[in-house]
Amino acid sequence: MSNAHRRKKDPAHVRAQLMESAAKMAIDHGLSSISVDAVSAAAGVTRGGFFHHFPNKQSLISAVFNRLLEDFGATIESQMASDPEPHGRYTRAYVELAFAARESQNALALWKSIILDSEFNIAWAEWQLAFLARQGHFENSTSMVAARFAADGICLSDAVGATIPDRPALKAYLLSKTVPPV
Repeated sequence: MSNAHRRKKDPAHVRAQLMESAAKMAIDHGLSSISVDAVSAAAGVTRGGFFHHFPNKQSLISAVFNRLLEDFGATIESQMASDPEPHGRYTRAYVELAFAARESQNALALWKSIILDSEFNIAWAEWQLAFLARQGHFENSTSMVAARFAADGICLSDAVGATIPDRPALKAYLLSKTVPPV
C-alpha cells in the first residue's frame, strides 16, 4: 500500500502540495511543463487525488495564479502600510517588489504567468486597475505610471535572465519619481 493510501487525510495540505508542485514546474520549465501526471507525482498524490481537488489542469494553473496574485497583493499592502507618505505609496511598494522579484520564486512565477498566458495578463490588468482605483489621485501622475512601467520591465528582464546594470542606481532613480511634488 502506498503512502498516499496510508497518510492521514488533510485535503488543504494535499491541495497546497499540488499547487506548490505546479508552481515549481512552471518556474523551472514553463507552464507547458505542467501535466496532471507530473504534478501528481511531484506532490505524492494519485491521479484520482488530483482530480478530487481540481477538475482539470487549467483549474490547477488558475488556482496557482490566483494564489500568487493574492500573495503579491498582500505583500504590496504590507509594504504600503509601513510607508507614512500616501503620495506614491503604491508605486514605491510596486518598485520595491519589482526589484526584489528575482529573489522570489513566487514573484517570478507570477510574472512569467502574466507574460505567457492571455487569460492571466487580462486578470493582471484588471487587478492592477482595481488596486489603482482604490489608491485615488496619488498614483495617477506621469512619473508614477512611468516608474511602474519601468518596474514591469525590471521584472520582465529578471524573468528572462537579462542583466540590468547598476540596479541600485536605477531603483533609487525610480523611487525618486514617486515623491510628492514640492
